Amino acid sequence: MITTAEKYDTFQMKDGIIDTSKAEGEIKEFQRIVALGPNAYEALNVGDIVMINPRDYMVPIHSLREGSVLEKDKDEVSYEVRFPVIDIDGQECLFLYDRDLDLIVDEFGPEDEEE
Repeated sequence: MITTAEKYDTFQMKDGIIDTSKAEGEIKEFQRIVALGPNAYEALNVGDIVMINPRDYMVPIHSLREGSVLEKDKDEVSYEVRFPVIDIDGQECLFLYDRDLDLIVDEFGPEDEEE
């Protein structure tokens, strides 16, 4: 399936603190389906808003602590999400599978809408 690849254009706050999962330039968790393959789950339709789960696209980033030698216990690990982004007619899109979705959104209420 192909979805939009909308990104946050500003930092999002939660309880007065910057929510790092919704940082400027990061891909939003809610996207709209723009195309489906022939084997897509039958409940999905073009135009549906879906919540994507990044678990399969998390990549560990290893770095050594300053002054350490190459040893596993001195290695610092952080994670970065690298979605499969493709370009279609100059528009960035995500190439995803059914398993990458957590849910289909029926509708957003005023309190649920993304900023």
